[in-house]
Amino acid sequence: MKMSPLILLLLVSCFATKTSAQTGCADLAVTDIKAENITQKKSTTDRYRFTVTVRNDGPDIFPATAGTDIKLFFSAPGNTKREMATQPVQQLNAGQTTMLVFEVNVGRLTRQLPDWDYMPFPVEICGTVTMMRKTTTQDCNPRNNTVCKKL
Repeated sequence: MKMSPLILLLLVSCFATKTSAQTGCADLAVTDIKAENITQKKSTTDRYRFTVTVRNDGPDIFPATAGTDIKLFFSAPGNTKREMATQPVQQLNAGQTTMLVFEVNVGRLTRQLPDWDYMPFPVEICGTVTMMRKTTTQDCNPRNNTVCKKL
């Protein structure tokens, strides 16, 4: 089967466009999530700091876009997954990182979060990047937008 030069040119042109679009994009990746007890003094509650780290792993700038957020979710026994904190993503250059930091008191004896309707301490935390709107710079790899960790 012989292809006309025009069809061949269109196929090559489409492939080149798709390839360049993939190499010229941003990639918001959740690179770390952690929980640490930061209690400084003796009290009836412990203070915990939860951190979600996001890095632009792509070669392009990710612009600040309304609807693009970093979110922290808790999963606790007997409760559904609950969103605990959210923060908008600001512009990130290639290789640049940003963090969402959330602190909460935990009852030392009850292992509950009194400020959150006495929710039990989470058994798993998840950090995720959500994009509610399309941007001119798309995320190259949405598969790395969520990281979960068992506590």
